[in-house]
Amino acid sequence: GEVLRLDMPSFGLTDACVSVIGAAGESFGFLLFDSIQGFEAMGRLGEAVASGEKPDRVDLGTAVFSVNFDRGSELPATMRKEVAKHGWKVVSPQAYPHIRRIDADCVVHPLDDRDVLLATACAKGLAQFFAEHGERLAAERIEPITAVYSLSTLPGQPKVRLTFPHPEAHWLTEEDDADTTTEAPAPASPRLDNLLKSVPKAMRGTFEEVVVQTDRVCSKHLNEEYCQLSRELTATLCRKRPSPLEKGKITTWACAVVYTLGFVNFLFDEASSPFLSRGDLCKLFRTAPSTASARATEIKKLLDIGQLEPRWCLPSKLDSNPLAWMIEVDGFVLDARQAPRQIQELASQKGLIPYLPQ
Repeated sequence: GEVLRLDMPSFGLTDACVSVIGAAGESFGFLLFDSIQGFEAMGRLGEAVASGEKPDRVDLGTAVFSVNFDRGSELPATMRKEVAKHGWKVVSPQAYPHIRRIDADCVVHPLDDRDVLLATACAKGLAQFFAEHGERLAAERIEPITAVYSLSTLPGQPKVRLTFPHPEAHWLTEEDDADTTTEAPAPASPRLDNLLKSVPKAMRGTFEEVVVQTDRVCSKHLNEEYCQLSRELTATLCRKRPSPLEKGKITTWACAVVYTLGFVNFLFDEASSPFLSRGDLCKLFRTAPSTASARATEIKKLLDIGQLEPRWCLPSKLDSNPLAWMIEVDGFVLDARQAPRQIQELASQKGLIPYLPQ
């Protein structure tokens, strides 16, 4: 997802924020906020919900104007009939526009002509912007881009001014700790070499690029355990057919890999050690928190990863991870450390527990 500044004086929008969504492949469109602070407020809510928190009341933290492009098959039959009746044209069966204006308390308001015109103007401006600058946006590092579009075919001929990245998107504009070089990992190690050999040849370059980024952050801000697990998770993703790492930015995937491991190991909990907030982690990779969260969700779904997942638990936390020691014997679930030695040895041989208890 990209985050841009949007100015549209005819609609009273100055220094607004538009977030292009679709990184997780589940929904495509854009979200329009009055400011970057509104975008960040909703991002914080999304992160809290993703971590299992349950708010006492519904509060998005901001009003939001959204335009999603849905599949025709997902629309109610009555709506499809109405589209056919009026002869409304859509670009494809996957792009039926769905416009919503939502208050901070999650109340959806009825649309009026102004809302439809706003959605149309934003969509046209964004389409032109990405058509002209899409290749530059795909680069790991780019210079700021500003473009103004006069939409003469719309009532009032509104002008749309778009700037990427949003000047206040600190995770994209600040340079501290954000070196995104893509040199090969060094020094090499037998363990890393073995991982590289397990990766399909076509994905080895991608593997090395991602690992450069995860190593940089983990070695400086976390620890060697995060470094190694990040490498192993990256290799696992590279072995998937097709691999999700084939599309998207290297730094985004690198951030998502560490974000996923942080989710498993409670990295974002201040009581945990090491500790790093979601925002600070994403800043180190110059990646929007919402984008990192979406990619991490994609990884978790693909590999069925939950919190305390033993496979992706830090070795130093395995002793205190109850899931790492749970086994089933004759229909009963028990802690392998309390089981007879013979059962422990059998569980260890089958790889059901991390190691043989002393």
